[in-house]
Amino acid sequence: MGLGAPRDRCFRVVGLIYAFTDLERRPASPRGGTRRVRPIPTDGISENASDRYTCDRLTRSAVEAAPPRFFSTLGSHNACYATAMVENDSLFLRKAVQSLAGAESELLNARYDNTANRCYYGCFQAAIVALERAGIQPRGGEWGHAFVPSQFEGQLIYRRKLYDSELRGTLEQTYALRAKADYSEDPVTQTEANRVLRRTRTFVATIRTGDGT
Repeated sequence: MGLGAPRDRCFRVVGLIYAFTDLERRPASPRGGTRRVRPIPTDGISENASDRYTCDRLTRSAVEAAPPRFFSTLGSHNACYATAMVENDSLFLRKAVQSLAGAESELLNARYDNTANRCYYGCFQAAIVALERAGIQPRGGEWGHAFVPSQFEGQLIYRRKLYDSELRGTLEQTYALRAKADYSEDPVTQTEANRVLRRTRTFVATIRTGDGT
C-alpha cells in the first residue's frame, strides 16, 4: 500500500528539516566520514488519511524548530519545493510569530505606529492559522480582513467554543489601531502601543500552543 498524501508530505518535510538541522549541529568527521542524521519520528503515523492532524502537527513542530538558516539557504527551486510541501498553517504561524517579534522591536525603538501595524498583522495571521486548523477556508482562497475576524469570532469562539472569549474583539481593536497608525494624523501613543502589544502576545501565544480554552 502506498503512502497517504498527508503522511507522505509529512515525511518529506520533516526529513528535510531534520537532515538540515543535524548537518548544522554536527561537525564533519575529522576522518572525512559522513555525518549521521536522526531518523524521522514516525510513531503513531499510519497510512490512513484520517491521520492528517497528526501529520500536520508533526510538520508544524519541525518547521517551528528549524534553524533560521533553513529556508534562507535553500536554492530558489528547492525553496519553492519546500514551500509547496509545508502546510499553510505552518507558514502563517511563522508569519504571525515574525510579526509579533517586529512589534516588540518597534516598541523598543519608540516607533508606536509601526508597533500597531505589526500587532494587527500578527493577530490576523494567527487567526488564519486557527481557521485553517478548524477546516474553515475562504471562498476564492483569499483571506479577507472582514472574513477572518467574523469567522474567528463567530465560528471558533461563539459557535464551536474552541477559544476563550478573552480573545473576542482583539482583531477588531488591533485593526482599528492599525488604521489610526496608517491613515490618521494622530500618532499612536506609547500607552496604546503597550496595550495592543500585550493583547497580541496573548492572542498569538494562545493560537500557537493550541490551548484555546
